[in-house]
Amino acid sequence: MRELNELLKYMDYYIYDSTDGGTVIKDKRGFEDAKKCYENAVAMQDAYFDGKEGYNKNMERWILNIAIDCVRSLDDDLKKYISGHMNYMEYHMGYGMGIRNRYINQSSTFQSGYSAGYRYLLADDISGAVMKRMFSILSPFYDFRNEASVYYYSDRAYQCISEKYKEKYPQCFIEVEESFLNPEFKGTKADVLQALRDRVIKQVGEEEFISNLRQFKVDMDREIEENDDWDTLGNIEDKYWNDKLEAYAPLFPREVNQAKSLHAIRFISKIERNRLDGIYSVDECKQFIDRELGLKDEYAAFMAKAFWDVWEKPHEKDRKAEDES
Repeated sequence: MRELNELLKYMDYYIYDSTDGGTVIKDKRGFEDAKKCYENAVAMQDAYFDGKEGYNKNMERWILNIAIDCVRSLDDDLKKYISGHMNYMEYHMGYGMGIRNRYINQSSTFQSGYSAGYRYLLADDISGAVMKRMFSILSPFYDFRNEASVYYYSDRAYQCISEKYKEKYPQCFIEVEESFLNPEFKGTKADVLQALRDRVIKQVGEEEFISNLRQFKVDMDREIEENDDWDTLGNIEDKYWNDKLEAYAPLFPREVNQAKSLHAIRFISKIERNRLDGIYSVDECKQFIDRELGLKDEYAAFMAKAFWDVWEKPHEKDRKAEDES
């Protein structure tokens, strides 16, 4: 968000005062600009929290001051990492604990706020609020006041999409996340995530799901092959299907759910012909999917192609020889 993101330009000016939880601004060239930027950030916060039950402006300023000091102490690598991982829960036991120990637990501001019944009754709550302010300083798009923004960046699907595609298609992310800067924004996390998926899919194409599924199978097969304990092979397969498939194909939640359903009814064993009622063509795949899951013709055809390409195509020549013999 603009008011907090602009603080980045003046980080060297701001010094945290541990005696009262305030921020002192260095008196050097550029002092007036740094002071004005800080005052704008405080004014924005004050206006937002004004009249909100359970909030106290002094405590919110203290939280902002901690966030500024934390960002000031980050090196470039940590700034880059945190900017790409803006899920405040990720830091609860590590960086968040450091915030609690260094700034919060022994603070008179925290103790007085607790006794007065303010919103932040636990040090955990405050460290979470600090992290959200840090994200707002580090990113022009993260807005700690906007619930959709907070949940969007915290979502596992966003993290997976970002890790796989943000470096190659940054404009897709910018176009979507700029919506958080619009004061009239009324969307939900789900709306923004779907808009992001749609933009990235336009770049990579629907066939990306098949590539994702193929890599998923390669990695699963490798781990199974490297495992010597036959009793745990089923656990490895279940782990991949139940816990990992979303991370391989984060652009395609509908297809992921359908793939899990097909796995649950032993569809793959039919393609691999481990059963008497095996499937021998991509058209039979489509008919089975259409019959069992009730998918529309075009969508059933896409899922049939995906599974056939990944599980059968690599073995087509061998299968054909088996059938002819």
